[in-house]
Amino acid sequence: MSINEGEIRFYLYFPSREKAVEAQHILEGDPRLKSIVREAATGPQYLLLISVSDIRVDAVEEYKESFEALGIRFDGEFDGWEYQA
Repeated sequence: MSINEGEIRFYLYFPSREKAVEAQHILEGDPRLKSIVREAATGPQYLLLISVSDIRVDAVEEYKESFEALGIRFDGEFDGWEYQA
């Protein structure tokens, strides 16, 4: 599944593919979210890249807090977000 341009992307890193996939499964069911798991560009980690469409500006902080908690729950780390035009 590819991430489309014009969306906000959130980055979470996990120590194993299994942890990243477990976290990804929590996101299933929300049609605004798309996610992919892949090896991190550096280091022995896995990236869970989450793209959110149809997001209000005032909701970005809520998503950020939610994804930070998701990272903690699965021994991962939230590494920020960006708007991709």
